[in-house]
Amino acid sequence: MKTLLTLVLTILTWNLCFSQESTLDSIWIVSQHKFRVILKLDENSNDELNTSMALFRDNEVIMTDSVSSSMLYIEFRDMDSDGYKDLLVYHDSGTRSNETYNLYLFRNNNNSFRKVQGFSEWPNIRKTEVKGVLAACILTGVVHYRFFQLKNSGELINLNISVTDSLLNDKAYNNGLKEAKKKVE
Repeated sequence: MKTLLTLVLTILTWNLCFSQESTLDSIWIVSQHKFRVILKLDENSNDELNTSMALFRDNEVIMTDSVSSSMLYIEFRDMDSDGYKDLLVYHDSGTRSNETYNLYLFRNNNNSFRKVQGFSEWPNIRKTEVKGVLAACILTGVVHYRFFQLKNSGELINLNISVTDSLLNDKAYNNGLKEAKKKVE
């Protein structure tokens, strides 16, 4: 009996001491509404989706999601050029700083957010100077670019334009962007 009790207490103590759940809690104001995001990362979870997210508007839950994340970090960037900052939730970093994020577009018409499906599959996605065109910069020893269209609906469309900038002089990127611009116009 003492052995069993000792084993149970050891397991409980181990879990309390070494089990880690991290939380990120952030508040910001948009269009006179208070938004809040709470992320909870369970570092000991065996689930692929190890982070829960709750998004609030004026203290009411407007969205929940489960994502995979290796650390808690968020950014705000206007990814769809509508003048409003969108929410990026860190997903992971592959080799050579190939960081991926989950993107939640702010919708001004109803003061909500919409998740962009497939966004977290591509690293280092940034807005380009062409409205609605995003570029993923994939670092593999040379620089590869993939181009996407981000539609007003929040749909991410692969434009099937891939270029490699092996000389690191931006010529390949600029040629790919010109091709992308032709496809979206």
